[in-house]
Amino acid sequence: MLSRLRGRLTYANVIATVALFLALGGSSYAALKLPKNSVGSKQLKANAVTTAKVKAGSLLTSDFRSSQRSRLRGPAGAKGDQGAPGPVTGNLPSGATARGVYNVDFVPQTAGEISGGSISFGLRLASKPAVSVLAVGAAPTASCPGTATNPEAAPGVLCVYKLAESNATFFVCDLDCVEGVAERAGATLYLHATLNSRAFSEGSWAVTAP
Repeated sequence: MLSRLRGRLTYANVIATVALFLALGGSSYAALKLPKNSVGSKQLKANAVTTAKVKAGSLLTSDFRSSQRSRLRGPAGAKGDQGAPGPVTGNLPSGATARGVYNVDFVPQTAGEISGGSISFGLRLASKPAVSVLAVGAAPTASCPGTATNPEAAPGVLCVYKLAESNATFFVCDLDCVEGVAERAGATLYLHATLNSRAFSEGSWAVTAP
């Protein structure tokens, strides 16, 4: 049978058979060609997408897991300059000093009349300070080592420095008018006119937190 098949093979028959095979193969390839955008994550094998197949700059930070994003950090930079201190709130820090000025000035209608004023520290102290009042021109003391133009105070003391005073008896107290002690946030001032004429007292103060 094989000898009879060989006898019938010609060059034309062979060429026709090869041409038919190529034609059928080409149509089969065309039938297997996938439509555009038809391949998704389910059709991709594991590790099928390599670095060479990813367009440079096309990935976003959100494309990575949070555990991977946390590792995307460079080396620590140089330490910056110290910023400005923030506002102080609450109690005046221990050892800090607050300063200010005071003035009580009035004309009484009768002798013996009393007028008042106040001192505010701005911030509270941890406890009530003692009060020390220095007369006009008095020498500094251990509790109040400053002057009217440069008031200072030892910790836990409110120092009141008189700069000028006339026709008055002056005293400093807390809100219950206990003389010699102030409130944590300030003090009350009282001026007692000696005569029926202008009475005033002015000066400066300093308080240091204990």
